[in-house]
Amino acid sequence: MREEEGLKYRRATVWWHDAHSGDGLKDAATVVKEHRPMLVARIGWVVQDDDAGISLGWEYNDPAQNPHVSVYDFRATMFIPRGMIVRVEYHD
Repeated sequence: MREEEGLKYRRATVWWHDAHSGDGLKDAATVVKEHRPMLVARIGWVVQDDDAGISLGWEYNDPAQNPHVSVYDFRATMFIPRGMIVRVEYHD
């Protein structure tokens, strides 16, 4: 976390195994080839990181810097369960 900039939350890249789907027709060989979780990543502000998982926010509004947005700190949030997470890379 960079205190000199007044930021309250840390940024991180979270990598996790996610489910995936597709529409349209597929042959069995393609289904077998894709039979694994998809590795995905998201960069965001870490709101909470604990045994349950990690909660990220994409857009962070610091009320100290933007008094007109004091109602919400984050816009667009996501929770990723701990069991799906492969790694977390903090950007300090």
